[in-house]
Amino acid sequence: MAKLYFIRIGGTAMGGVAAACQRRGDQVFGSETDLYEPMKSYLANHGVVAYPTFDAANLKNADPEVLVVGNAVSRGNLELEAALNDRRVLTSLPALVAERLIDRNTSVVITGTHGKTTTTSMTAWLLESAGRQPGYLIGGVPGNFTESCRPVPAELHNNGGVFVTEGD
Repeated sequence: MAKLYFIRIGGTAMGGVAAACQRRGDQVFGSETDLYEPMKSYLANHGVVAYPTFDAANLKNADPEVLVVGNAVSRGNLELEAALNDRRVLTSLPALVAERLIDRNTSVVITGTHGKTTTTSMTAWLLESAGRQPGYLIGGVPGNFTESCRPVPAELHNNGGVFVTEGD
């Protein structure tokens, strides 16, 4: 497993994916200057270390193999600049999800203008009710699950697993 660092970890998707990666065995760190509840407790309860500042020292402390750069991060962010100067490996959230959560599992993507969160939640729940234990990434915390993102169980990953994604 890997050491991952999420710059701007406080969003629903970033935080959910960070917790899912921690759950599947990665060591996960991140930073967010305005980390509010319930995400603050959600990350802590999943064992994710969240620094309250953007600081190059955070990267030295965490020493990640890969940095996940959120779409709200731009040049001038102290961590991004340090990562670029140190030539660290950078990736985007979609690339990380594709590589670490979807991988060779069957991918079901829900797209459209309206109703994506509801339809994604219903699809994941139908697969769950059928005993398929899907992984999923949903743009909110659905009522039938306790988290917005869940990895495919290790025993099914790349061997009959299904991952449901709310496409944007």
